[in-house]
Amino acid sequence: MRIAIASGKGGAGKTTVTASLASVWDRPFIAVDTDVEAPNLHLFLPPAVEASETVGLEVPILDPERCTLCGACRAICRYKAIAQFASRLTIFTDMCHGCGGCFAVCPSQALTPGSRELGVLDQGTVLEGRRPTPATARSPKRAPCRR
Repeated sequence: MRIAIASGKGGAGKTTVTASLASVWDRPFIAVDTDVEAPNLHLFLPPAVEASETVGLEVPILDPERCTLCGACRAICRYKAIAQFASRLTIFTDMCHGCGGCFAVCPSQALTPGSRELGVLDQGTVLEGRRPTPATARSPKRAPCRR
């Protein structure tokens, strides 16, 4: 079975529902927080981190000696990450989306691939690597209500 909890406004409770389901799920599962702006499932299900990997995005690095200021790279960039000020080309790597179009159109090959760090991808085990037993997955028994 696959369950995906996606979409919805911030604060709707997607992460809370995901963490709640994971904490009572009685089979192995994979929990992935793909929220681009605020991935915070780790706050509810703290992982025992087993591996970490720095994740980057390929961005252009300019070689000013080879650049002819033809403007082809600037023209193809939809995110305005490449600008020309007088006789100088400037690359705003924080605005680059890594499409690679600028590499393809540069006739003088003045752009070489560089990397912009996006963050760290942690992989690990939650809930101490164990599945909740049916006894721990349910709410504690309560005394019957007497009237």
